[in-house]
Amino acid sequence: MTTSIDLRETKCVYINLDSATKNKEEMENQLNDAGFKDFERLSARVVPPPTPEPPDNIPGCETWWNIFRGVAQSHIDILENNDAPVLVLEDDATIDLDHFKPVLDYIPDETDGIYLGISQSDGRYKALDIGQDWLWMRGIFSTHAILYLSERYKKAVIDVAKDFAYNKNIAPDLGWCSLQDHSNIIAPHK
Repeated sequence: MTTSIDLRETKCVYINLDSATKNKEEMENQLNDAGFKDFERLSARVVPPPTPEPPDNIPGCETWWNIFRGVAQSHIDILENNDAPVLVLEDDATIDLDHFKPVLDYIPDETDGIYLGISQSDGRYKALDIGQDWLWMRGIFSTHAILYLSERYKKAVIDVAKDFAYNKNIAPDLGWCSLQDHSNIIAPHK
């Protein structure tokens, strides 16, 4: 048996810094234009960086350590306070209305999450066509647009986000990536 989900009818929470008013306006316009009925904004958490601040080991991300804990905590707040299914967006996510399919059909049973926005990251990702316009994937770092379908996966993401952001002082999207080997994560072809 497979499942269908209408994204327009699914709870959607987007993360947005209070100072990023242009992103807020753009996000709300595109969600309205796409027909989303149940969305809300989460005021992005601002959490101090670790002390002492770890050396920046991510080229091009010189300010990452100033924000990564806030990004992780914002995701944690949403996941702890919303039942699955819940769509979590970061405010730089964009909806490509030319390819937007609001109804996701033929979602395989036992799917834990769907990445609606992906990043090829370091190029060591894996993607396998599993039919019905779905890809089974691993090695994806992006957290800009994820539909959480199982409570088990939500809990795993909360735990790994806390561990990576607060204990390991490592970018939390690497934690999400590590869960892909033990979860049923898919993405649409487009």
